Amino acid sequence: MQELFVYYKVEPAQTAAARAAFDQLRAALKTQWPALQSRLLTRPAAAGAVQTWMEIHAWPEGCADAPADWVEQLERQAGESGGPSVGGRHVEVFVALD
Repeated sequence: MQELFVYYKVEPAQTAAARAAFDQLRAALKTQWPALQSRLLTRPAAAGAVQTWMEIHAWPEGCADAPADWVEQLERQAGESGGPSVGGRHVEVFVALD
């Protein structure tokens, strides 16, 4: 299994816009790559504080369905969705050991 972890910070006033951008991205990805699974998490934060969000995109059956440049394509689409973030998106790919 190959998984992409993307984390970024969101200002409290921008959470609705950031969520809409993620939902738009997930819908586009699901249309393009039906096997890709995408989730959104947030780190617990004090009320009114900047939030840390984490997107997880995974190919559960391995990467047979994934194009070689899927991470670059996903990040290009994320940039086009225009989601607000503080300090940009931080991208890391991990591969399961077992």
